[in-house]
Amino acid sequence: MRHYDKRDKEKCEKVIRDFDIPENENTSFFKRLVDAVNIDKTSIKPLTNYLLSKKELIACWPLLISLIAFICIYVQLRILNEISMTYFDMTYTQTIDFYLHMAPYIISLIIVMYVGTKLSTHYNNIASRAYNLDMFDKIEDNISILNQVLYVKEGNLRNSSCFYSVFGSFIGLILYVLWMYFNSSSFSLATLLLTMLSLCVVLPLIWVYNQTVLYFPVFEAMKRKQPKIKLYNADHNGGLETYQSFMFHTFVYNEGIIVILIGLFGVLHHWFFHVILCLCLINRANHAGWSLMMYINSIIKYNKIKRYEKEQLTLSQSQEAFDKAEKLDRVYASKISDRLFKFTIVFAVPYLINHIDDIWKWLVTNIPKVCDYIDNIALL
Repeated sequence: MRHYDKRDKEKCEKVIRDFDIPENENTSFFKRLVDAVNIDKTSIKPLTNYLLSKKELIACWPLLISLIAFICIYVQLRILNEISMTYFDMTYTQTIDFYLHMAPYIISLIIVMYVGTKLSTHYNNIASRAYNLDMFDKIEDNISILNQVLYVKEGNLRNSSCFYSVFGSFIGLILYVLWMYFNSSSFSLATLLLTMLSLCVVLPLIWVYNQTVLYFPVFEAMKRKQPKIKLYNADHNGGLETYQSFMFHTFVYNEGIIVILIGLFGVLHHWFFHVILCLCLINRANHAGWSLMMYINSIIKYNKIKRYEKEQLTLSQSQEAFDKAEKLDRVYASKISDRLFKFTIVFAVPYLINHIDDIWKWLVTNIPKVCDYIDNIALL
C-alpha cells in the first residue's frame, strides 16, 4: 500500500472501496488521505479530542534504564579482573576496548532518543493552532494536520499489531543474544551479568525508537505545507516558534541517528547489523532532509513577508506605522544561536564523557599549576 501515490485521490478511493473491511487497519490510512482535503466531509470535533494527554506522550523513562545499565557496565568493567574470560569471542582486554568504542555512540543515542521523545510535546500546540486555522496558510492544510493528530491519538496509540511486533522482536533478539553468548563466551556470573546489562541498554532504545515512529504521520502531513507568518506575534519569531522548534528537534533527532549509524558501521561488523542500520538510515535521511529544508524555507518566507511589510510601512507616515516598524526591528526569523548551542551539546557531551579519563588526568595535572600561578600573582 505504501507504493501508492498519496496525492492520487482516485486510487486511494478505489483502495477504500475494494478493501474496506473491519479487519483491514490500513483502510483508515487512505480514508484519512481522501477526507483530509474535503472540508465538507470533515467533522470537526472539540479541541480536547485532538490534544494528547501526558499518558499519550512518548515516555522517556526507558532511556533512564539504558543509561543506568550502561553506567553499570562501565563500573563492572572497571572492577572486573577476569583476564582469562572470553566474551563473544573477545578477550577481557578486547571487551573493554569494545565498550570504550561504543560509549560515545550509546550516550549519543540516549541523548538523541530523548530529543525524539520531545517531538510529541509539540503536537498539542500544533493541533491548537491548526484547530484555530492559524498554523498553515490554507484551511485544508490545517484540517489535514488535525486529522493526522487525531489518527495518531486514536489509531497508532492503540495499534496492538505494532506492540506485538516489537514484543516479538524483543523475544527474538534476546534469544539470539543468549544463543550467541552460550556459544562464544565463557560462562560465569560476570559475563552473564554483562550480557543482561547490554540487553538492558539496547532494548529500551529500540522501544523508544518504535514509539517515535508511531508519531511520524504528523510530520509527513506537514510536508509541502506553508506555515502562516504572523509578524507581530508575541513570540517575536513571526509566529514560527512552535513550527521551527518542531522542525529543529526533528532534524536533530534524525541527523543524530544518521551520524551514529554511520559511526556504528565501523564498529559492528556483522552483516545482520549492517542490514538493520541501512533500513533505519533511509527513513531518517528523508526526515532529516525535509525538516532542514522546511526550516530554511520558513526563514526565507518570513524574510520575504517582513521585507514587504517594511516597504509598506515606509510609505505611510502615521504613528501606527512607526510603532509597527519599531516592533519589526525586535522580531527575528529564527532563534538560530540558541538552537545551534543545543545541537552542539548533543554531540559535545558524549565526546566529553568518552574522554573523561583524559580530562580528569589533565585537571589533576594542571589545577595545581593554575593555583600556584594565582598565588604568585597575589604575592606580587
